[in-house]
Amino acid sequence: YFVNSGGALEKGIEVTGKYRLWQKASAFISQFNIWGSFSYQPYYFSDYKQGNNNYTGNAVTGVPKHITNAGIDMATKNKYYLHLLLNA
Repeated sequence: YFVNSGGALEKGIEVTGKYRLWQKASAFISQFNIWGSFSYQPYYFSDYKQGNNNYTGNAVTGVPKHITNAGIDMATKNKYYLHLLLNA
């Protein structure tokens, strides 16, 4: 149950990178990539009062402060594809 009863400051940053380790169409493993991303979102309530409670300055609920993703993508010359992902 949520009520829109205030404001939030939602500024952050995200960085993503990808590196191709291997690409050769004639090889069994025709392509192999690694990639990763990181996001930082220190969201907080800029104005949130409910009754006698003042939540201004508290972190926004349900939003992680940072998220890290990493993965491997691999393709074969037979058109099979593998995508592995880690979320933390």
